[in-house]
Amino acid sequence: MNRARSTHLCLKKVSHRRRTVHLVYRQAVYSRSGLLKDWLKCTQTGHFPAFFWAMSASVLLILPARLTLVPVSLFRLMALLLSLDTSTTVCSVALHRQNDSLPPALLGCYELFIERTSSAMLTTLINDLVGQAGYTLRELDAVAVAKGPGSYTGLRISVSTAKGLCFALDKPLLAVNTLTAMAEQVRAYFPENHLLCPMIDARRMEVYCALYDTSGREVQPTAAKIIDEQSFTDQLTERPIVFFGDGAEKCRPTLGAHPSAIFPASVVLPSARTIGQLALEAFSQQQFEDVATFEPFYLKDFMTIKPKKAPF
Repeated sequence: MNRARSTHLCLKKVSHRRRTVHLVYRQAVYSRSGLLKDWLKCTQTGHFPAFFWAMSASVLLILPARLTLVPVSLFRLMALLLSLDTSTTVCSVALHRQNDSLPPALLGCYELFIERTSSAMLTTLINDLVGQAGYTLRELDAVAVAKGPGSYTGLRISVSTAKGLCFALDKPLLAVNTLTAMAEQVRAYFPENHLLCPMIDARRMEVYCALYDTSGREVQPTAAKIIDEQSFTDQLTERPIVFFGDGAEKCRPTLGAHPSAIFPASVVLPSARTIGQLALEAFSQQQFEDVATFEPFYLKDFMTIKPKKAPF
């Protein structure tokens, strides 16, 4: 003989990551036949997707003669993220998808290694990438951008493009430090006792740089440094440091003589691939930027040079 049910079927709207889903939930003990009847009721009234979401968002505790549903918020919806990076001469666009509890999937990435292409090609690469992946811009869940440091012009182009997309599509904005994303590219290739120093060229003997350990933790914050023989002396005496990026090559004659200084043979450049990986983590924690007030991380004030001769 089946036990009587103590509560009734409810529908609840839950806002989760800018999407609204209907959940069927129950906070009582049910008999097997009672649960089957409610499943049939959901299918007959068109609420089967709601019942499905409730089942996937619950912990099922199967007892000898009854079934208990305990609602929890451990489920994740799919996130489609567009990432942009023009903080250096590279124009990079990537599209990532996060589906449930699976690892982030890179759907596609376009990169151009030609100087002065950001302003002319960025929007073209965005439209081509999203379209070739089978999506539209309105299906995006968020837009991520490399916030700097880097080229003044490049940062303005990518940030203004990202903010324009967020305004037009009503999507949240995510920002990732360019140096942090560069460290993410290489940290898996070096032992734990190494430090990582991504460098972006800031002209002359100055670079934008920071120090990270191989877990991705920031050891020394982002700064603009003029490199000389005394740079990183204390850190190099304690641990090996890997110097990489487009600003590292000009520092090799100055720092390369130290036995703990490592300069990889290949040049590591910023990429929207790792911007998207880190931005998905920020997306899951809802670490969004204010679209109206967000500005690039220039690190230094913009300097203009007065021309030697008047144009007229």
